[in-house]
Amino acid sequence: MTLARLPLLLAAFTAAAAAQDFEIRLHRPLKAGDRFAITKTVHEETETALSAGGKAVTNRREKLLIEFKSEATVEEVDAKGKPQRFTHKVSNLALTVGAERKQLLGGGAVVKAFLEDGKPVFEAAGERATGELARALSAAASVGKSGASDDEFFGTKERKKVGDSWNVNAAAMIKDMQAKGNLRAENLAGKVTLEKVTTDGGKRILHLGSEVKGSFFPPLPPGLTIKESTMRIKLGAKVPASVTDTHTEEEGDVSFALIATGKPDPNGAEVELKSSQRRWGTSAQIPIK
Repeated sequence: MTLARLPLLLAAFTAAAAAQDFEIRLHRPLKAGDRFAITKTVHEETETALSAGGKAVTNRREKLLIEFKSEATVEEVDAKGKPQRFTHKVSNLALTVGAERKQLLGGGAVVKAFLEDGKPVFEAAGERATGELARALSAAASVGKSGASDDEFFGTKERKKVGDSWNVNAAAMIKDMQAKGNLRAENLAGKVTLEKVTTDGGKRILHLGSEVKGSFFPPLPPGLTIKESTMRIKLGAKVPASVTDTHTEEEGDVSFALIATGKPDPNGAEVELKSSQRRWGTSAQIPIK
């Protein structure tokens, strides 16, 4: 092979990948005993401003970063192969709030993650995690509730080529948000796109991207009414074309913002609440053979 022919071969490979169609399977069922190296990074920014009678009462801002790395073993799955119980050997769990970084766990610390009464629970060194530790683990190592899979939200039953797009299942997403978080959502709309196909270690990798926008209505104190609300969910996934391969890499960027006004105290001043939250990060789940 001469170097002069290399660009032609690369172009031919790219054209072949674009012409080929692929099964889209985001959810990869797992089984008890499966082991993974897990790496996750989570950023979060929140801001809440409260005023009464036109005067500022509070204005709170917070930035945090969670870094997590573990070897995880699946202990239990539901009927769809979604993990319901993990055991982690944590090599790194760090929480940074503002400029202060705290090393919470490391050195192979054993953490058990499971559901109790439908809520994620964590045990570290045989004790129930609370406070900052529970907060960090909830963001980095939480076990999802049994229910709909990513395929039901973002998948398609049709084979797709590079550049193809399809609608998200907005109705399923709205139902899931209500069931899991008591969060009412409206006017959700978005698409998923098969952006490209690459090769890594001899495996074909599908690169998928999605963006969803809409409005959301969380529970508020009596007397407050939402005037404006926006929600934006931007997700990316790299999954092997082989639907039996459980190696996955994801990135996400989710943001919420709302303005609510009213009189929680009928005899008090008019109150305005402005709140916004953004969470973004990356994760990788690599099988351990």
